[in-house]
Amino acid sequence: MGERTVDSALIEAFFQSSVIGVALFDRQLRYVRINDALASLNGASAAEHIGKDVATLAPLTAELVRPWLEEVLHSGHALLGYHISGAHRVNVVLDVIPCGEGVLAMVVDNTALHQAERAQLARLRLSELVSEVSAGFIELPAQEIELGVSTALRAVGEALDIDRTYVALLSSDRKSVKLVHDWEREPGDQPVRDTFEVSEYPFAMRRLLAGRDFSFGSLSDVTSLPDAQAQKDASGFMAHRADALVVMPLRIGREVSGFVGFEYSRGPRQWLSDVLTSMRLTVEIVASALERKRQDEQIRERLQFESLISSLSHDFVTASAGALDEVVAQALAAICKTLEFERGVVYRRDPTHEYLE
Repeated sequence: MGERTVDSALIEAFFQSSVIGVALFDRQLRYVRINDALASLNGASAAEHIGKDVATLAPLTAELVRPWLEEVLHSGHALLGYHISGAHRVNVVLDVIPCGEGVLAMVVDNTALHQAERAQLARLRLSELVSEVSAGFIELPAQEIELGVSTALRAVGEALDIDRTYVALLSSDRKSVKLVHDWEREPGDQPVRDTFEVSEYPFAMRRLLAGRDFSFGSLSDVTSLPDAQAQKDASGFMAHRADALVVMPLRIGREVSGFVGFEYSRGPRQWLSDVLTSMRLTVEIVASALERKRQDEQIRERLQFESLISSLSHDFVTASAGALDEVVAQALAAICKTLEFERGVVYRRDPTHEYLE
């Protein structure tokens, strides 16, 4: 994987922060740079940290964060918004980002953030998120794309503080929808329905099938709509316990083939423009990956069928007259299996030309 680039101006702003602890480590996890906010938490000056191992000045903290620092060093993938288990304050989260030849770590107390700092942190996380999702598909073999989609949904959910993300595809008759990927932050006891009828959510599906997003920040946004179909949707969302929702159409090829949902179930939520932009980019990346998988499957199916035809041609050419009926039966079975047909029939015309047998 090539060297990751980060927004240097944004990183510099974090180093100047008084409430976000930031440190840059080399590949041996020695401090290269640290800001005063994090240095004070470790009980030493910033200058005293430089060149020392992460565990030297704050061994208890290092025991918690070192595995994540090492993981990012080895994988080259960012870890965003991880709660530090065992921390004194439950609102403390850790971001670890590849940076040059080392890693950048940020320790954030969400309750202490000013609005401007919260926006800057969101920008960085969203930028890293899109990079992570995109990079995850670049060299991924087509046969592993399904796993890549699941990984991307988890990354988006964790980074954007979403409770559930999913990908659903329309049936061929466009009357029903089937969940093909589903990630939940805290899976419930009740099994999740993996199929539903388009008619169950007429208002939302009408928008999605027209290629438009559907979203709400609270259920009152839906129940206040005068459209009778919206009221039917609202009943479904209430039963589903979706307090805030964003659903975006998924285009595979030239048409809307399904959608990607981002669900929040801890009360109303305002969907910020940066968050929506990152969601949309993620949907486009997932759509591109699924399109690549579809094209790969078409190529493999064509090659498989061409190989079958070649084999059958050889069987017919070499078969004796007495074995032709058996060869025809075997060929018919092979074609049905390859094309996933349930039944194949060969009709022979009667010599009198009056009927087929």
